[in-house]
Parts: sequence; C-alpha cells; structure tokens
Amino acid sequence: MPNTWVLLDNQSTVDVFYNKDLLENIREVTKQMNNHCNAGISTTNLVGDLPGYGTVWFYEEGIANILSLSRVKRDQEVSLNSEKGNCFKVSRKNRSGGTLFFKQAESGLYYTNIRPVTVTNNLALVTTTKEKMEGYTKKKCERAKLAHHIQKTKGRLHTKDFLEIVEKGGILNCLINRIDILAAKDIFGTDIGSIKGKTTRRKVQNTGDNTDIIKHPANVAYKYKNVTICIDLMFVNKIVLLISIS
Repeated sequence: MPNTWVLLDNQSTVDVFYNKDLLENIREVTKQMNNHCNAGISTTNLVGDLPGYGTVWFYEEGIANILSLSRVKRDQEVSLNSEKGNCFKVSRKNRSGGTLFFKQAESGLYYTNIRPVTVTNNLALVTTTKEKMEGYTKKKCERAKLAHHIQKTKGRLHTKDFLEIVEKGGILNCLINRIDILAAKDIFGTDIGSIKGKTTRRKVQNTGDNTDIIKHPANVAYKYKNVTICIDLMFVNKIVLLISIS
C-alpha cells in the first residue's frame, strides 16, 4: 500500500496517520490514543494537522493512513453510488471546499491518493483532473469535456452566466445540460482564462479628504512622548509592503 494512500474506514472511530509528510505541526498532547486491533493495542500521544481537514492522530509505526467515516461525515457530505463510479464522494457541507473521491482498490479498500507538494515550506493536497474523473462514469466525463469546451469557445463565460444561457435555450441544438456544466466545473475547476480576464485591479476611492482628526488627551501625549518606530520592507508576490511596529 503506497504511503500516500488515505483510507476511508467505516470500522475506525479515530483518524490516524503514519506518513508524517502528509501532516503539519506534529506535536505532543496531554491525552493519548489507544487503538485496539487484532494485533493488540497501539498507543500514541502525537497529533498532526492534515491540511484542508483538521487534527488527526500520528502513529509512525502504523501501516495505513486512515480517516474514520463516522468522523468525516460530521463536517463533510459523504455519498456512495455503487453502480455509477463505485466510489465515496466527500465534499464540504458549505460548498466552500473541494471534493475528494475514495475509489475501490483491487484489495477492496476505498482510498484516495494525496501527494505532499512543497510550497514555501507548507504542504498542499493535490487532486488531479484524472482522479476527479474517476468519480464519474465515462459518458458523464465526455459530456463534461464537451461542456468545458463550449464554455471556452463562447468567450470563457462565468459558470453562472453559462448555466443561464443553456437553461433558457440560448444555444441551438445544445447537447449539454446543467448537470454537465456543474460536472465540468468540479473536474476542471474555474477556467484560468476567465479568472485572468475578469479579475482586474479596481481603482481605490481616495478617502484622504474625509479623514477626521481627533485631538488626543494630554496625559497620553505626556506618557508616550518618546516613541521608537521600526519599519521594514516585506515582499508578497513581488509586491512591496511597508510594515512597522512602535
């Protein structure tokens, strides 16, 4: 079993990982986890943070990275269609996050494959387009590809506008529907060209003329008449920022 596999286990009541490369901020806690299994009892007082999920137990001598189904469904929506795709679909209830698919391996275990990617000393969980497609049937994937292609050829429409056009019959002899458009967004994500074309710098309103000057109390001026101010330059995405502390 690859150490990047994460299993979705309905027989586990705890989340426990053994691959430290998938976790951040591994640390000791005052409590401990006693994991009962056929081989006996394993104990650990270490936890780590799984990016995009939360805190899980860390047991380096384990043999699998396990997410408990009973715990996952507390904050995520979990569904399984054994006939179409045969995989668990896990997505955030507030729709603000991504979707993970736990497909069935030849051994019968349901897993998702996450890879640690180093980005400025942090970890990011990457789900590829191919892995996204595994949650849909072959026919659904073909229709999603067609929807993605049409959206780009129509001028990289926003998904909301694209849905409205299709549902109101704005495209003659259209071979796709709302479900295909939403599937395309889930698989391919937001179109990069659309983001670049519509995310522009906006002019900031000048509020300097509307600033009110409030006279400070005399005791404040007396107490803090000698103030040391330290300043420095910090760069974020090649944008220079002035930071200061007094």
